[in-house]
Amino acid sequence: MSVNPEWKLVAIGRGSFATVSILLGRPVAFKHVLTSQRTPELEAEFEALLAIYDFCNTDSFFLIPRPLAYYDPSISTSFASPEATPPGRPRVRARRPLVTEGDFVALKLSNAAYAMDQVLPIPLKTAEVIRSLFYPPTAREAPVPTLCRLYFGKVIESSKRPIAFFNSANFPLDLARYNQVLAAVPDAGLPAPEAISHGMGEMLGRLHWRAGYDGRDIEFVLGGVSFSGVESYVIDFNQVCVLFFAITTP
Repeated sequence: MSVNPEWKLVAIGRGSFATVSILLGRPVAFKHVLTSQRTPELEAEFEALLAIYDFCNTDSFFLIPRPLAYYDPSISTSFASPEATPPGRPRVRARRPLVTEGDFVALKLSNAAYAMDQVLPIPLKTAEVIRSLFYPPTAREAPVPTLCRLYFGKVIESSKRPIAFFNSANFPLDLARYNQVLAAVPDAGLPAPEAISHGMGEMLGRLHWRAGYDGRDIEFVLGGVSFSGVESYVIDFNQVCVLFFAITTP
């Protein structure tokens, strides 16, 4: 039996701007625009993510997906990949890029895309608890959530009852829902709500003062790490805007 998984992109999220897909069997995600007219926006997002990752993903509470490479199939010279080895840290053998131009070509993407680290799904046990608590009875066999958006600054009206409409790929949790999950799976390693709130403020401060971007439309989400652990991430930077100032030194 072959142990090599199929090279196949599977969409895990789609909006009016782009689709996010994962490559089966490999810890890489791709974000590709739906129309070529919006390619400049995607390229700008990739460049913003490079800066944000460098300045904000040090010891922050919320992790940022690492940007790996960008490619536009309509422009032969468009491939871009950050240096794998930071300046001042020479290596005996150069590190090969995790995603190459040939990888993009092999996937036969029709529009521009960039590759980044995949944000892993939340652990199955926690996901099943969320489904049992908040999915309507008619959807108890629906797919379990993969990521959960953390909405600690708002109240979701249906927090205390099952909801009729939901997105299992990116399920919303306000503070009331989060506390219900925390009580139902106390051994899941979920962060305390106070730690999440502090981490949100910390990341927004780093975005502003270190990287020089606002935090427009970014998403704070709960995802997974390894097989059974949970981790906090910040994703979706296509609407962030450059500010007039930034402090680029620690």
